Amino acid sequence: MSMVSPNCLRIPRRLLRPGAGFILGQGWDRVQIPYNAIGIGISFLLGIWAFIITETNGGRIFIAAAMFFLFILRLLWPGRTGSLVWLIGWMLFGIGCLIAIRWHGVSIR
Repeated sequence: MSMVSPNCLRIPRRLLRPGAGFILGQGWDRVQIPYNAIGIGISFLLGIWAFIITETNGGRIFIAAAMFFLFILRLLWPGRTGSLVWLIGWMLFGIGCLIAIRWHGVSIR
């Protein structure tokens, strides 16, 4: 039995879809790292953290409504433009939550 490197395993063509996270290069199919999904996950976790440390009900309602709107935005506005707006929205949400966490005096190291 020969040893096969994981980098040279072929992915069947039927599994490849546009936007599914795969790129083609030099005859071999390689998996692309989903950096946007990682960023959205970090923004989501920052949102949960900001929700927990927020002291007022209005702040919690605002954070929950912003997260709900960002989840629904992807369904309401499909396509490339909607994806770009959705990604920018998650980035701004994450930055806002990071500022709110720092404003409450929590140190992030």
